[in-house]
Amino acid sequence: MRLEVPMGDKPQRLDLWLESRLAELSRTRIQSLIRSGHISAPGRKISAHAKVFPGMVLEIQIPPPRPVAT
Repeated sequence: MRLEVPMGDKPQRLDLWLESRLAELSRTRIQSLIRSGHISAPGRKISAHAKVFPGMVLEIQIPPPRPVAT
């Protein structure tokens, strides 16, 4: 999935911006996806506290959940 930061948005932390856009994911899950490289900006890995800016395009890959061991 690709998300583009709208031109009217103010710069803010990546994890906070994604939390407001991906309501189905917790901020902890978003931070985990960022750390594992599943969220990136034009071909480069970024950190959770990196700033997003209007016009920035983010690549998001959400892997299927792991089965719970019983």
